[in-house]
Amino acid sequence: MNDHAYFMQRALSLAAHGRFTAHPNPMVGCVIVNDGNIVGEGWHVRPGTPHAEVYALHQAGSLAAGADVYINLEPCSHFGRTPPCVDALIAAKVKRVIIPFTDPNPRVNGNGINQLQQAGIEVITGVEAKKAAALNRMFLHAMATRRAYVIAKWAMTLDGQLTLANPHQRWITSEDARNHTHLQRAQVGAILIGANTLRLDKPQLTARPPNIDPATIKHPRRIILSSHGNIDSSLLSKLPGETWVVSAKENSFSPYPSFAREEGNVTGKIHQLIMPHEKNPNRIDLQQLLTWLFEQECNSVLVEGGAHTLTAFFQEDLVDETHIYQALMHSGWVDKPALPFFVNQQNWTVHESQHFEQDIFIRATKHV
Repeated sequence: MNDHAYFMQRALSLAAHGRFTAHPNPMVGCVIVNDGNIVGEGWHVRPGTPHAEVYALHQAGSLAAGADVYINLEPCSHFGRTPPCVDALIAAKVKRVIIPFTDPNPRVNGNGINQLQQAGIEVITGVEAKKAAALNRMFLHAMATRRAYVIAKWAMTLDGQLTLANPHQRWITSEDARNHTHLQRAQVGAILIGANTLRLDKPQLTARPPNIDPATIKHPRRIILSSHGNIDSSLLSKLPGETWVVSAKENSFSPYPSFAREEGNVTGKIHQLIMPHEKNPNRIDLQQLLTWLFEQECNSVLVEGGAHTLTAFFQEDLVDETHIYQALMHSGWVDKPALPFFVNQQNWTVHESQHFEQDIFIRATKHV
């Protein structure tokens, strides 16, 4: 392994510290190296706090002059929640900046590289690009497509069923597997289910990973799909954060007074969006919803709905990644079709697999 790869991998490991808090910003780590020694490190914690480069430069002090700077994403060149990192790097008189690739965010997208080069700072690209892209895949995809990245998640039995025949058995997977799900929830901007799943399972739709300080977790916003808007708001009104009920048509909501409308003065936690599909006004426009989420600075959504909701996303080719939890048990159902939404699905690449007691977790992404 050459020095560039070694220090970039260190920057990537630092960036991963922000996996629960940095979004919707990308996870970024920075390593400053002077004469072969690390003299400064940092990572981006959460939106509104200093970026990784600023922390690393502060730690390096005067040793940043003439140093090499390893960052797993092109440094920002615009004023956002914080000042441009490019200005700080130029002021520190660093010698070289090493990055994997340009930032696809239109507000950056090569501008940071150009400003560094104009200031006489050498820029090296292409270092550990594959690993850097995998770490920030949701952010990069959202910036490139202008829509939220979609992860379809489901738990199933060995015979491919999403439910158990025994009504007294609620859980298909083990507690360890369910804890792992909470870790995944804590890394996305939104969780989405259908109204039927809400009625049957009454899920909290919050991120509750074990052994992690709740103060360091950002609860994802909740999205409930209900074509006619007929849901019981009492199942959601006491939960932290915001819930958005997405419908295809207007609903009076008179049975549910705790609802607040998106238009005008929103004072409640539960809001309604009306997004009918142009070709079928009785269906929700999922593409429009994903675009709206991106515009709301939500770059990723975990779809945890039942077969009906999952089928809708797969049919419209909107699923970018799958999280599958398979239990080594039979459902007890006889002659029941299995996984209708995953029929004829091809070209998926498995990136990760784990074992939890009698469960197997598989993470895969679709070829593009």
